Amino acid sequence: MPKTDDDGVEWLSEEELAQAKSCADEKTFDTFVESVGGHRIDGLHPNPGVLNADYVFPADKVIIELKTLETEIQNTHQFQAKMQVVHRQAILHLRAGACDIALAVGTEKMFFTDRPEKIAAAFLGGTDIHDLETTRAFVRELGGDIDDGTNGTRSVFMDLYAALAHHHMRSFGTTQEDLAKIASKNHAISVFNDKAQYRTAVSVAEVMADRLIAYPITRSMCAPVSDGAAAAVICTRRGLEKLAGLHSRAVRIRACALRSGSQHAASDHARRIGHLTALEAYSAASVSPEDIDVAEVHDASALGELLQIENLGLAPFGEVPAKLAQGYFAVGGPIPVNPSGGLICKGHPIGATGIAQMYELCLHLRNEARERQVTGARLGITENGGGWLRGEEASCVVSILEAPSR
Repeated sequence: MPKTDDDGVEWLSEEELAQAKSCADEKTFDTFVESVGGHRIDGLHPNPGVLNADYVFPADKVIIELKTLETEIQNTHQFQAKMQVVHRQAILHLRAGACDIALAVGTEKMFFTDRPEKIAAAFLGGTDIHDLETTRAFVRELGGDIDDGTNGTRSVFMDLYAALAHHHMRSFGTTQEDLAKIASKNHAISVFNDKAQYRTAVSVAEVMADRLIAYPITRSMCAPVSDGAAAAVICTRRGLEKLAGLHSRAVRIRACALRSGSQHAASDHARRIGHLTALEAYSAASVSPEDIDVAEVHDASALGELLQIENLGLAPFGEVPAKLAQGYFAVGGPIPVNPSGGLICKGHPIGATGIAQMYELCLHLRNEARERQVTGARLGITENGGGWLRGEEASCVVSILEAPSR
């Protein structure tokens, strides 16, 4: 995506996050939409020119709940990456001059107490359901195991993460303890996030001793099934003028890059979709990894965070464990990653995750993250991947945000 000039600059003016505090929370879709979108719509005059919503719940339902019956609305569905894709679609509308203010809304209702097997099965929709054997062959090729039910029904993505972990261990000497350190780091900071699903510190030893999901992945290294919602108002400079009193809070969107995956050898790290998407985002924003102050990445498992740190260039391939041992990616370190607690602790309501990541960055860029605050944060980066196809994510979005002028 080309660099944005000052006349077409996009801003995140306000955003909010509502999330279930436990998997047993039976909040409804209506409740989530009202909590994250309703009061934002009330403050916009005129109504936003385009409203993007996630596909899991029909667009017309969102329109009814938010009382925007005459507003253009679009749906999208790119599994875990869908809300970052929605965010990018809103940007494209703004750049095309179709509107000056857009509202992106993402919701997810995933947890049903009487249908646990359906929850796990739903994740198959993020893979090529017409060629599942190719996915299974990839897992076996890297040394992973296919879910046989012995460790409880699990998402196919945990099989994929475990297989990639085996490959990373062989390639770089990474250990299960390294993954446990990432999970423990995120659990420790989640104690201070009142929107996190899990808010309990867990030691490295406790992470390793937790129930095995698919070696080397244990339960404490995995994101939980979550219900939740998030929304963001995205606007041009002209649109910002219509939002009285928000200039001092407007976070600038420096870049938003989207790519699709490609087929390549697992050992060809430079061709990973996350790495290529990050390079595109850095180029569009005219910055480098060394300029980034804080990151929120897709850690559906601890291995996911390790891979995305590499992909974003925040550490060379294979060197994350050494920097992790030095506290490099913790709050207080040189480049904090997932100060929200990550998906592992904050939760992973798929339809809301992308905007929820941006919400966390905005807190830091506005100096409003309290105990989790990354001191002096000026530039933040998010990475969100969606689905799985031929050895890596089917799609990936990387966004770079800049703090309000102080």
